[in-house]
Amino acid sequence: MPLAFWGKRAEANFWDTHWEAVDIETTLTNLEDTFLARVIESFLPKNGKILEGGCGLGQWVLYLRAKGYDIVGIDFAEDTIRRVKECFPNLPVETGNILDLPYPDGYFSAYISLGVMEHFEEGPEEALAEAHRVLQKGGLLLCSIPYFNPLRRIKKKLFKSYHLPKAGEKFYQWAFTKQEIRNIMKNAGFQVHRVIPFDAVKGIKDELPGMRKFYQLLKGNSQKAGARTKTKASKQDSSRLASQVVKSMLKEVLELYLVRNIFGHMVLAIAEKQG
Repeated sequence: MPLAFWGKRAEANFWDTHWEAVDIETTLTNLEDTFLARVIESFLPKNGKILEGGCGLGQWVLYLRAKGYDIVGIDFAEDTIRRVKECFPNLPVETGNILDLPYPDGYFSAYISLGVMEHFEEGPEEALAEAHRVLQKGGLLLCSIPYFNPLRRIKKKLFKSYHLPKAGEKFYQWAFTKQEIRNIMKNAGFQVHRVIPFDAVKGIKDELPGMRKFYQLLKGNSQKAGARTKTKASKQDSSRLASQVVKSMLKEVLELYLVRNIFGHMVLAIAEKQG
């Protein structure tokens, strides 16, 4: 049984409001050399057309086109797409519904869906069926979905109130175990090759009390240390070097499979359309 998240319903106006407060250029810059970007690039085919279903600000379309991929995007948040087109008039993104895509059968060699299909309360099956339709035989699906990880499963067993809706809250999204994801995609006509957990930072901050404050305190102290050393170049260089070493070590730890598997907030499923 998947884990339900509650809050506000993820409708078009929700995403317009969400993306309105986010800077496109900053979001694009933050994708460089991330774990998810490296994994996606290692699997995504260089040849053929690619669709991102639920492209939001279009940051992945921008990022991957700069890497040489022939990718287009579609999203149902009209104001968001209008904003993207104002900033990047030639970017191939458009308004549309991933449950009723305006493309012919077998049109794409790959389909990317990042944090989208979990928001359908009735489940991701209809969105997966449409993704299957527009993919060519052997086409690749790269789909990220929230992860019902081991820590969350333990908390669900221990605490009766864990992830129960509060007054006024509506369905927001599902989180799935690896096996649930494999079963759903198999039933939709896909062969799953890999299910890769990622984003342990958010998983830890969300599920371990106090870790969010500790992370913010650590980040704040690092920024203060940098500010204090601005007047002395040698101390500034030393502080910068120490900060880079700590960040590098922390990044390596958080990307270890065991850490991602226990604490990962999301998983990336890599699947192939069967004939």
